[in-house]
Order: sequence, then structure tokens, then C-alpha cells
Amino acid sequence: MKLNREAISNLEQNRCVATSLKNYASDMTALTYHAGIVLAAMNGYGIYDRICDDDCGLAAPVKEYFVQFCEEMGRTILARCRGMEFQMGCGRLEALRNEIIRDALKAEEDSELLEQYALLLETLNPVYAAFLVTGHAGKAEKDIRPCMELLQLIGEASAEENKRNIEEEAIPYLISMEGLQERYYQPLYRYQLAFQDIIDGFSDEIRKKDLTGSYDVLDKTRKLLSSSPFAPL
Repeated sequence: MKLNREAISNLEQNRCVATSLKNYASDMTALTYHAGIVLAAMNGYGIYDRICDDDCGLAAPVKEYFVQFCEEMGRTILARCRGMEFQMGCGRLEALRNEIIRDALKAEEDSELLEQYALLLETLNPVYAAFLVTGHAGKAEKDIRPCMELLQLIGEASAEENKRNIEEEAIPYLISMEGLQERYYQPLYRYQLAFQDIIDGFSDEIRKKDLTGSYDVLDKTRKLLSSSPFAPL
């Protein structure tokens, strides 16, 4: 079955070509993985920069959560684990995310602390999205290798007791990543706009093609990559 313009108006509006349900799901999971890794690297560098800034820094609980997140990231996604390791990693990241949201709710009257929790989730959420779709995303492209290496550098440096200026080491990765945000996130955003129309209009076909699980994962990753870091999943 094809997703034609008459059935889904957003496909024409967002310049998404007509495609099968299975191809749509496959394309979106691959885009989610790549966009997630790119966004996590960019946001991770921002939060690490905050850690090393003597003028502002991170509150102790936020930094502790960031170190836990980096340890999980290094244990799973940077080690190129597969299958069960990623399923376990998803569970641990979900638990960590829930803890952060719980503590953020307690700190809602402290705008500075709340902002730091939001910054932390803006780093964690894309990695969690990548964990969720790794089993379906296929082989990682070479151009996101700098993102993976930058995330690894940030994780290692954040776990050290003494502050370490990683700017000189990070610059080559950041230069290599220039333009990747737009490359992956813009087409992903166009696909995400069509998502609800597909769910509403093709629920029977999704079930018949045994794609319900894939679309449930896409729905969760769509929320994780949204502009609302605290969005319920």
C-alpha cells in the first residue's frame, strides 16, 4: 500500500515522497538514530562547557546525573553493543530520565536549577532515542563518527575529578559536525509532521503489516526529540 497525497495531505506539504508504510518506518528510524546522535553530541558539548565554567557551573545533583548518563552512554552506545545490551541500556536510561524529571519537579521554584535539569535532558533524550531505534536503524554512516567520538571525549572528561579543558581536542570534531544538525533534523521534522496522519489513517494497515511495535518506538522517539525535554512518553 502506498501513502498517497490524497490520503495524507502532510506528505505533499512536507515534500515527503509517496512510500510504503514499512519504508516510511525504516526511513524514520534511521533518521531518528542519526539526528539523535548529532543532537546529543552538540548538547553534550554545551553541558560539559557548563561544567568547566567557574562562573556558573552545574549544581552538584545535575553534574552527578550527567556523569551517570555518560557512563551509560560509554557502556552501551559507544561500545557498539547490540541486542540485549541496548534493551538493558534503554531501561537504565528511562529510569535515569524519570529520576531527573522527579528532581526537576521538586526544583521548579528554582529557575536556574530547573534550567540545568532541562539542559541535561536535552542531552540525554537524543541518546535515549538512539538507544531505542539502534536495532532498526541499520549501519551508522561515517559522517556521524565525529559525533560518537565527541560524546566519548565528553564522557571520559566529565568523569575525571579534576577539570579538564577539552576545547582543543573537541574543535576538530565540531568542525566535522558542521551542518549535520540541519542535514538530519530537517528531514526528520518533515517526517514527524506526517506521523500522526499515518497513525490516524492507517492503523489497520500498520497492524496487518506487524508494524505496531515499530510505530510505538517511533512515537516515543518523536517525543524525545521534541522541543519539550520533560515531555511524558
